[in-house]
Amino acid sequence: MPRLPRFLERHADIEVQVIADARVLDLRAERIDLAIRFGHGRYRGHVATRLMGDRVLPVCAPQLVAGRPAIATIDALLELPLLHDSGAEGDGSLSDWHSWLDQLGRQNAPHRAGQRFSHAGLAIEAAVLGLGVALARLSLVTDYLSVGSLICPLALSTATAFSYHLVALPQVAGLPEVVLFSDWLRTEARQTTASVARIEPEEKRLRAALNLPPSSVFSA
Repeated sequence: MPRLPRFLERHADIEVQVIADARVLDLRAERIDLAIRFGHGRYRGHVATRLMGDRVLPVCAPQLVAGRPAIATIDALLELPLLHDSGAEGDGSLSDWHSWLDQLGRQNAPHRAGQRFSHAGLAIEAAVLGLGVALARLSLVTDYLSVGSLICPLALSTATAFSYHLVALPQVAGLPEVVLFSDWLRTEARQTTASVARIEPEEKRLRAALNLPPSSVFSA
């Protein structure tokens, strides 16, 4: 949503109706031109184009760690109150705390305690309010990180199993307004993936210090 005005400024003649729904809607029945799906990319009967991959990383409000010693280890991070996106637990996306710890070789570390939220956006909002540390997809917190309302207390990120895909019915995918919106989304995706460069030097240093393997490539 923070990026949508940029599209509307360039294409004021195109009316955009955004539907946010946790269900996988039938594009034909709902008369939807274009969908952004976070998944494996297999959408039978549709034209699907990979938009971008994603990574998850811990984020919190600056005031949560103000006055504390620097968070230099996973154990130190887990001593902070954790915020959980319950929708990501067990969905196969590897976007939850257990999956993050598992990929870092710490699957048995205690991480179950903390407040739970049914939507990623709610967990992120709780983190902005200083209620704890959320494990968030980089795509959802780039703008918060850029303005400083969220920080990454421990620069360790892991790849999600899912990617973002643009999905449309074949008879709709080539419509001029759909092509324009798709091209704009791809441009925004490239800018989002470039933001990983902000934490990359610190992550390399941390991974070396903690004897962790290099992180996997994150690309649009």
